[in-house]
Amino acid sequence: MSAISDLEFRIDKCINILLSKFKHMTQHGTAVIDMSAWVQFFSFDSIGEVNFSRNFGFLETGTDVDDGIREAEERMRYFELVSPLTKFCTRERRLRIGWFRQVNVLR
Repeated sequence: MSAISDLEFRIDKCINILLSKFKHMTQHGTAVIDMSAWVQFFSFDSIGEVNFSRNFGFLETGTDVDDGIREAEERMRYFELVSPLTKFCTRERRLRIGWFRQVNVLR
């Protein structure tokens, strides 16, 4: 538990940046805040702070720095499609002769 407590100040740093950005955006009246984007910026910067002792700059800029989030989402779509296939293909390799040959997939 003390290891988690030792990292709490890093998350607090990200929370303070987020709150200051919200305060700045709402100073001049009502503002529309895209919470899904800001939560994503907070998540990535918090992970950066905890794992690498520095954030990625998403919260400071309020943008997807170097398209890091977009690229992560694209990779997740790829793995979402490919990961179920690896189990299926591994099973076929173990059986050597199996369902694929019976339904003329490999011919």
